Amino acid sequence: MLASISDLQWVLHNLSGGSTSVTLRVGRAGVSQTMVLRLPVNWKKTDFSWRGSMYSIDPKLGFWAVPLKPEELAKRKIQVRGKAFVIKWINHSSPAGRELFKAGFKQNDVLVEYAGKPIDMDMRGMNADLKTNYKVGQRLPLTAIRGSKRIEAQVKLVAND
Repeated sequence: MLASISDLQWVLHNLSGGSTSVTLRVGRAGVSQTMVLRLPVNWKKTDFSWRGSMYSIDPKLGFWAVPLKPEELAKRKIQVRGKAFVIKWINHSSPAGRELFKAGFKQNDVLVEYAGKPIDMDMRGMNADLKTNYKVGQRLPLTAIRGSKRIEAQVKLVAND
């Protein structure tokens, strides 16, 4: 029995993006009813990045970064095929931030690849992609530039407190 929308959100979040159906038993005013929610292939491929509640769902990135403009990249002598972000803050008080740091990333590193590819989205998009396509326990490939050094690592995705 669903007690709140949070119950349904938890079930949907833990499903794959493939075609499936979910049987729901709902009740109101003492009347119980069974419903079937049919989900098509790629049903999770919508942009939910505008929702504030997205940031409470694991896994989390564990850092905050801002985009670098082309002139800033040129000044740093960094060439990229997509977008680049400078890591302004790593949340060392969260498990996700500690994993990022343990993987070798530091504040002021320039993130140039996400999931093994040039970055083609903003930070909200990366957060949404992470929650849609990755689960706790998996590893997220990230690449950054620090000075003239390239840092590539598989960051372990963990549950946060």
